[in-house]
Amino acid sequence: MKGKGVTPLWVLGLMSGTSLDGVDGAVVLSDGVKVLEFGAVAYRPYTAQERATIRAAFGLWHGDAGVAAAAQVVEDAHIEICDTSQKWWWVRSVVLLGVHVSRPYAD
Repeated sequence: MKGKGVTPLWVLGLMSGTSLDGVDGAVVLSDGVKVLEFGAVAYRPYTAQERATIRAAFGLWHGDAGVAAAAQVVEDAHIEICDTSQKWWWVRSVVLLGVHVSRPYAD
């Protein structure tokens, strides 16, 4: 999907960065080159316990104690923001999902 002659798509993008604040979501209409229209936005903050779980995995490797729990927190937060936001995002016929996660642990 890119450029001239392409039918624009509604795309949902999710991001969780290393600031440990939470997950941000935004919907845009794009032809793959330009953003043609902005849609809904949402934010799902991490709880203090979730931040502590993620922080505890900093510097660890896949398979180390605590890494799976941190990964689960991040994954669950992304799923939750999608589930709770369907009421307005899917009305816009979102057909593509993009996710960017800055993981504090080695993969």
